[in-house]
Amino acid sequence: MSRRTAVLASFAAVAVLTGCAPGANDELRNIVDGLAPAERDTLECEWQSNWGSADVKAYYGCSWFVPGGMAPVGRAIVTRAIANGFTVYCDGGGKTLQLTGTRGKQTLAVEVLEDGFVTSQVVSPADVDIPRGHVLVAIGALELKSRSQSADHGPRCIA
Repeated sequence: MSRRTAVLASFAAVAVLTGCAPGANDELRNIVDGLAPAERDTLECEWQSNWGSADVKAYYGCSWFVPGGMAPVGRAIVTRAIANGFTVYCDGGGKTLQLTGTRGKQTLAVEVLEDGFVTSQVVSPADVDIPRGHVLVAIGALELKSRSQSADHGPRCIA
């Protein structure tokens, strides 16, 4: 399994849990909050530390409904991630934009979903009703125990 698939699968497992937890890793929370669109309605946040994984030290992620379309919302997240020193990779299609970012021991997993999406690592289409004129945005930041390995993440995003 590629690192990207493992990260996204791990992100999906945690993102389906609900509730914002106190005591989250402040650095990861600041990354997620700094990448998130300013105008947003929070659906859920979740954090874990000392995860059961041999690779993951800590995780923090949230999901929101955000007004706007996939392209402008996704482009703004990519721009902020690159400005914060992340190398960002893009993948998508079928009303789904998936972003993976790496910066030293930190990794990002991002999805921007439009109504009518078919596939997602975060949520099943049957489990979410995206309001008209909005997208669902899920951002997870992970701190790895060792530097992120070079893997095939797909094409690089350009801000």
